[in-house]
Amino acid sequence: MKFDGSVTWNDSEAYYTNDATKYKFNGATNVDATNLKVTGNATTALKADGSSSMELLSVTGMTAGTVTPPTDAGSVAVSYTDDKGVAFTANAMGEVKAESGAVKYNINEVKLTDVNLSAWNGTASSVPGTWTADDGSVKVATGSFTAPEVAAGQAQNIITADGAFFDDANISGANKYDAAESERYADRDGVGRKGKH
Repeated sequence: MKFDGSVTWNDSEAYYTNDATKYKFNGATNVDATNLKVTGNATTALKADGSSSMELLSVTGMTAGTVTPPTDAGSVAVSYTDDKGVAFTANAMGEVKAESGAVKYNINEVKLTDVNLSAWNGTASSVPGTWTADDGSVKVATGSFTAPEVAAGQAQNIITADGAFFDDANISGANKYDAAESERYADRDGVGRKGKH
């Protein structure tokens, strides 16, 4: 079986469902995905652990066979806003897998590139689990959210992460720094606001 060309990301239904009256599958099937590319957009926090997938083929009677991977598997553009108002921009990439009854494109890597805090509602947020930082750090646009009151010597987390997402982060926007009252900070664990003495 061979897959050629571009397929638009859609995790809600199978891209193609086999008609068993025309094509019968009995046992393991080898899949050649050399020229397959997956593109498109997603507005959910795709996971890089195999739980986010697109079903390329739904077929009865097939069992897992070998897969020749794509030369360029493409990527899915992720634009996700969480319930704290934080907007994340990322690129998701995956691999083709053959299993019992299906051929799937499983997301196995999501790289965060940008964070926008313009609509942040004041409650601490976090980078979605299983994501990594593109090139070791991400861009943070603060926008003009309502800054929380922070006592001198205290800190208010805005967004946290497991790993070095915000080392040497490029922070921009109206809330980047307020010399009179407070300062923004970015470090290994996240982005926040510190009260000044």
